[in-house]
Amino acid sequence: MQLGRWKLSRTRSIAVAVAAMAVGVVSCDSSDAVTAPGDAPEDIRIVLSTDSVQLAEGDTVELKGSVVDGEGRPVSGARITWISSDTAIATVTSDGKLIARQEGSVDVSASAYSIIERLRALIYRAADRLQIAGGNDQKGAAGKQLATPLQVKVVDRRGQPVAGVPIGFSVTSGGGRIEPASGSTGSNGVLSVRW
Repeated sequence: MQLGRWKLSRTRSIAVAVAAMAVGVVSCDSSDAVTAPGDAPEDIRIVLSTDSVQLAEGDTVELKGSVVDGEGRPVSGARITWISSDTAIATVTSDGKLIARQEGSVDVSASAYSIIERLRALIYRAADRLQIAGGNDQKGAAGKQLATPLQVKVVDRRGQPVAGVPIGFSVTSGGGRIEPASGSTGSNGVLSVRW
C-alpha cells in the first residue's frame, strides 16, 4: 500500500519537474518567439470592403473584410468573426453572409483578436408583386370615364403593403386615357387612377 502511494507521488513529482524544465527551455530562447493563437500581432487592423450596405428583405450579401498589419499586408491565420446587433432584422453566418430578415437597420460587428470594426446594414421592404385592388371588370360607355377608379396594390413577400413604389399605366387596347398615367403607391400600398 505504502509503495503504491509513494510511486504515485513520485510519478507526479517527475511530471511536474519535466513540465517545469520544458517551460524553462521555451522561455530561455526568445529568438524563436511565436505569436500564440489568440494574441494579436502588433499594429493590426480590420479593413472592411464597405461601411454600409442596403438590401431588401430576404436578400443575402457577402460581407468582405481582412485583417492587415501596419503596412497593409494580410495577417496570416487571422479570422474575422461576424455578429449582428439584431438577429430579428438580419443574421450573419460565420463566413460573412448577411441575410436580411425584416425591415430595419442593424450594426454588424467584424472582430478579430480584440479589434472590432462595424458596418451599418439597412434592410428595406421590397415590392414583391402587384395586385388588382379595385375597379376590375367594369363596363362603360365609349368616351366616358368608368364609375370606379382602377386600383393596384403593391405588396412585399409577406403580403404587407409597400408605400412609395412608382407605377406607370398604359392603354394596350380599346382606347381611352388613364389619369394620372403614373404615380406612387400610398401608405396602404395602393395607387388609384381613372380611365
